Amino acid sequence: MLKWIVRLSLLLLMVFWQDRPSWLPDSVEHWWPEITAAANRHGVEPALLADIVIVESCGNPEAVSPSGAVGLLGIQPLIASGIVSQRGISGHTAGKLVNPEYNLDFGSYYLAQQMKAFGSVIDAAGAYNGGPGTMGNYLKKGVALPTETIRYRDWVTGLWNERNLSSSPTLNRWLAAGGQHACNNAAIVLKNYPPR
Repeated sequence: MLKWIVRLSLLLLMVFWQDRPSWLPDSVEHWWPEITAAANRHGVEPALLADIVIVESCGNPEAVSPSGAVGLLGIQPLIASGIVSQRGISGHTAGKLVNPEYNLDFGSYYLAQQMKAFGSVIDAAGAYNGGPGTMGNYLKKGVALPTETIRYRDWVTGLWNERNLSSSPTLNRWLAAGGQHACNNAAIVLKNYPPR
């Protein structure tokens, strides 16, 4: 019996830690099992979802951006309302977006939509940040992307392209450009969560 418990434990570890970039910040790695579960549920790569968690919040479930994006994946309340309508979810409140599992579910669903619509990480990242209309206008009509969206998709795409490396130069640049502040805030907030 003990032998089977050990084997099952090893299998679960392999499933939940599959394809995890070795350079994830601790505050993002903390959420890896939940990131993997949400990504698998909606058919996106866990490492890509983790890249977006890095850029949006560095793993801070209580993060709120200046534009009002909330939680690990920076979900805008208006986007969340659209997801609620599309999926027929009842009992939604904007306050639930700080719940890590809830936020990851909504964000991975939204990312899956962008991947399906745009087909590439760079374009899906641009649509995740700037909206699918903005990305569509850029691709179809040549309308310039906002500077923030260009920067965002470059960060996400760089992290994604470096997922199999032992370190990430893009992560180091992102941290130096202000991301370290987000990671410091995440570390403070995570002190209130149970250790893993």
